[in-house]
Amino acid sequence: MHDIRIALRTLAVRPGFTLVALVTLALGIGANAAIFSVVDAALLRPLPFADPDRLVMPREFSDEVQRRTGFDRLPSSPGDVTDFITRSTSFEQLASLRAERVNLTGGGDPERVGAVRVSRNFLTTLGVQPVHGRDFAESDTATPRVILIGHGLWQRRYGGATDILGHSISINGEPAVIVGVLPAWFRFPSGGELPTGLGYAPMPEIWSLDKLTPEQQRFRGGKSFALVGRLRPDKSRQAAEAELAAIAADIARESPASNAGWTVRVIPLRDQLVGGVRTALIVLLTAVGLVLLIACSNVANLLLVRAASRQREVAVRYALGAERWQILKQQLIESLLLSLVAGAIGMLVGWWALQGLLVMLPPGTPAVSDAVLDWRVVAFTAAVSIATGLMFGLVPAVQTARVDLADSLRDGARGSIGTRRAHRTRNVLVVVEVGLAGMLLVLASLLIQTFVRLLNVDTGFQAEGVLTMEVSLPRTVYQGQRPAEFFEGLVTRLSAVPGVQTVAAASS
Repeated sequence: MHDIRIALRTLAVRPGFTLVALVTLALGIGANAAIFSVVDAALLRPLPFADPDRLVMPREFSDEVQRRTGFDRLPSSPGDVTDFITRSTSFEQLASLRAERVNLTGGGDPERVGAVRVSRNFLTTLGVQPVHGRDFAESDTATPRVILIGHGLWQRRYGGATDILGHSISINGEPAVIVGVLPAWFRFPSGGELPTGLGYAPMPEIWSLDKLTPEQQRFRGGKSFALVGRLRPDKSRQAAEAELAAIAADIARESPASNAGWTVRVIPLRDQLVGGVRTALIVLLTAVGLVLLIACSNVANLLLVRAASRQREVAVRYALGAERWQILKQQLIESLLLSLVAGAIGMLVGWWALQGLLVMLPPGTPAVSDAVLDWRVVAFTAAVSIATGLMFGLVPAVQTARVDLADSLRDGARGSIGTRRAHRTRNVLVVVEVGLAGMLLVLASLLIQTFVRLLNVDTGFQAEGVLTMEVSLPRTVYQGQRPAEFFEGLVTRLSAVPGVQTVAAASS
């Protein structure tokens, strides 16, 4: 405590130096805390499912389709899904899911919400239980549509009412019964976690039991079904992939028109959820790490200059009987105290930076919405702060402890600016700073060039002034020619709106 009090007094004597050092370090440490919170949520923190390492997502693959579309993984047809589930032995559970968007009415204003149709064992496969109500049951296959709703929808639309269970609402004009409410953290699969263009909502809010007819179970077209499976403890991902690939080869021989050239790849669930952002996060963490190294070099240079001005003070302490290790310890305590205070301020900077990231990034970006400054980030920040204090404080501390007692006590030593060794050290630090800054500038220029090129890509159409909207008609009301009549009338009416030049409609 005595050394800490001395360090506090020493830093307080030079408030300008202390303020500059704190701001420099806090910005570097705060940026690292914010980015690490995202990296931790995406790449390090265990997935919130039971035994997540055994969860995989089998996806179909075709060389020809990849050459034409660029997709290296695609969903399956209902016929393929049926065969994979019934014929495979490598999985404890293998569940199917497909995306949809529904019109929700009843209990409030009409809403267009994201939804997922899933097989009955979907939650069992993931090891998730509803927080209210129950999971899908065998008996649900013979009843009208049953659904599970997300926690957010339950709170927003139904006020968290516990009597919502068994309540009937309208989905696309058809009755649906709510049998359970899922945990607040659960939103699998969100749009950012699966390949784009497959229709998954950024944040799905309804999960309904998928009931396939015998005709659908034999249909090999319409690849819109994803699979998620839980491996048996004695089966590896490679073994499961080989088994599914053999099943896919059998299907291709039986149905060459639809399945020739298709095989199966089994992807770990984490790779599927965050694989698209892994490289970007690592690059970003590396960049902010370089920023922190530059900050350390800056503060180390400041401490070296300050050490040169303290040579007479240190020489007097030596003359009074102080040991070199005591001088070295005192300097390191000052550096560590400076870095820990900067780390505390950096946590506030990191919180503000994280809120900015959450606002700027699009909804559904994998794992970003789960990023928080929890104890793991605090521990990381504390470790970074200690390492930073040692990094920028060790060399100046050694330089301070190495003084020539006779020269330093002379009258002229008060104006000394340091030894030749100190000059060399400062020059090395400047070179390191310039090198790191140059690397960051190169990375930044490459990113800016990429961004500019993306902005200038010729999309083949003029997007300026073009508005789009999605209209989904309930099949219970609009059948036969009625959908075509509705859209013809809609186009006519919109064309008459002032300011509208042309109107067009398209359907998939």
